[in-house]
Amino acid sequence: MSQTDVGPGSLALTRITARLMGWITLLTAPAWVHGALDQAAAMSTWWNALAGAVMGIFATAVLISAIRPTGARWPAIGLSGGVGILVALWPWGVADPSLTATRLPWLWLALPLAMAAVASLDSLLSSVTYGAAVAGLYARSRIGPVGGDGTIAVVAVEFGFLLVLSVALALLARASRAAARDLDADARRAVAASIEAAGLAATADARAEVDGVLHDRVLAALLLAVRSPSSPDVSLLARQALASLADSGATTSQGATVAFDDLRERIESGVRVVAPKAHVVAGKGRPVPEAVARAVVEATAEVVRNSVRHASRDGHPATVEVRIGARGAADGEMTEPRPSVGDVLTVDICDDGEGFDPLDVPPERLGLAVSVVGRMRQAGGAAVVNAAPGQGVRVALSWPEPVPVTEAAR
Repeated sequence: MSQTDVGPGSLALTRITARLMGWITLLTAPAWVHGALDQAAAMSTWWNALAGAVMGIFATAVLISAIRPTGARWPAIGLSGGVGILVALWPWGVADPSLTATRLPWLWLALPLAMAAVASLDSLLSSVTYGAAVAGLYARSRIGPVGGDGTIAVVAVEFGFLLVLSVALALLARASRAAARDLDADARRAVAASIEAAGLAATADARAEVDGVLHDRVLAALLLAVRSPSSPDVSLLARQALASLADSGATTSQGATVAFDDLRERIESGVRVVAPKAHVVAGKGRPVPEAVARAVVEATAEVVRNSVRHASRDGHPATVEVRIGARGAADGEMTEPRPSVGDVLTVDICDDGEGFDPLDVPPERLGLAVSVVGRMRQAGGAAVVNAAPGQGVRVALSWPEPVPVTEAAR
């Protein structure tokens, strides 16, 4: 499951919505279960079997989703759709109208749960349409012995209540979603600011290094040349100063490139420091800019470091594998380097640990977002994190950011 484009606000809203649906189910279930059992004698056998299966399966699915939120929509869709079908079939399900003529259909007690399920899908049109349709079907059944012989006035009030409830829940869901999007935007701005601050800090460090070279090497050589021009140390200091300036210039030059073999050695060195037993496999690739090389090396080391710290299986350290190479966007295979916008540098880091659910990561934990995703994005690349409980973790780094085949072909 990819979580690179999901912010902390959306993740939190997903968890809260799932748990709220679970609580609504727990609170309303005793009432509609009791009502269904109480009115079972008045209903046909096929209808009781259908109602039991629909409500049992989808209410259980909603409760499971509340315990471990996954963001899946099918429990809510199934529950709302099932209740709508039951409301539509109610008149044909009544076997003994004499037993229902004085009772409110028990489905009335399940309708708020169905309305909340539709509202959780975050569509005002869907909520209003569903509310109006279900309210109309329910009102049709209420006027007559199969639905309790409700009067026109009473049925009109019940219809209005259901319609207002559907609209109110939809508006509440939309306001919550808007707040979550604002929080996501704030989080993205915070990550961007952190990346910018890190870049400024790196620039300051580079300038400090150059200043140190100027002060310690160049000025020392110049002062010695002025004071003791005949000293044999002048030429030695001059050579050292030139070498230091060349080294610092190479690390700060915007046009510098790193050969693929050198990049592979850097990645392997960084991996070995934190995970000596990691398995590293390298293919072939093209040279990359120095800034990209630094971003890839640091992002890879950060991912491996997280695997060493957090990944395990049955109490044993997880196995970590790093694959480095070039991939053609058209065929998805490791290839020889070629001058095409479809070729990208890729680094895949996998571990066979217990994995984790990205929805369970606290919003304030921005390690991967800043150190991996943000760093690659700043360098013009991309990072995709795929993780699931019991399935380990796979992080795919790529540069430049992959271009869809349809766009690359234009």
